[in-house]
Amino acid sequence: MIGAVEAGDVESFEMSEVDADGAVVLRIAGEVDLLTSGAVGRRCAAILKERPAAFVLDLTGVTFLGAIGMSELVEAHDQSVTVGTVFAVVVSSRCVLHTLTIVGLDELLTLRATVADALCPGVAGGSSPTTCRPFASLPSQRA
Repeated sequence: MIGAVEAGDVESFEMSEVDADGAVVLRIAGEVDLLTSGAVGRRCAAILKERPAAFVLDLTGVTFLGAIGMSELVEAHDQSVTVGTVFAVVVSSRCVLHTLTIVGLDELLTLRATVADALCPGVAGGSSPTTCRPFASLPSQRA
């Protein structure tokens, strides 16, 4: 686990980072709320400070995304635009997707159903355009 939460040992929260052919994938699991969102924001800012070609924020393990967590997604998006990094968010939870859709963040963020889809050309530097699936093309994922 990287990026320990200073607020104090939130057992259900984890972050891990991997390099995927020049793209950085930050996997988050647990609740992104008032206690954990600061750690997410700081890690995203540190990654974007390095100006990777692409940054994928994998929220497949996120069980709750609070308003403050959504503000960190917007901040990461804005920072990625500023530094010229392609940014995509991976969402598999209906609850998290519904939350993002209600507030309109599905219009701002590039949402994908899997990390592989997020790593497609034109999204985050992946290899095979025939395997790319935008989130909207996966009706079984939407509520």
